Amino acid sequence: MKSQTPVERMNRKEFFRSLFRSLQETSRDFLGAVLEVWPGGRQRRIFVTSQKVTRPQLKVAQGLWLLLCPPAEAPRIYAAYCPRDGARLQRQPPSSYLVCVRCNAAYDPHTGRGESGDRLRVLETQLTEEGLYVIV
Repeated sequence: MKSQTPVERMNRKEFFRSLFRSLQETSRDFLGAVLEVWPGGRQRRIFVTSQKVTRPQLKVAQGLWLLLCPPAEAPRIYAAYCPRDGARLQRQPPSSYLVCVRCNAAYDPHTGRGESGDRLRVLETQLTEEGLYVIV
């Protein structure tokens, strides 16, 4: 049985205009997404928290493993990945140190400095009225 609803027909010119417009919007969105992840591409602002940072915290924001460090007025954010092998850092229960699962390197959560002298990568931050953003 055929549908009873009337169908508007486009002429050839309208069809190609809508097709071109659709392709243009899709390619613009695709290129915007590619440029965000391309090395040296656009910078992204990722919202981290709206609360004051009073103690070191491990947090995940849009797939990034972050270490937030006080003071609340100008918090520092480190990428919570081991500089040696790129593994995620985890909290070691008896102490407050962060430890790499693979190489067992320990890092101070307040300074981001490791026992062997290497440091965690510091990320650029932006503090606004809305909250804390990290720029990647």
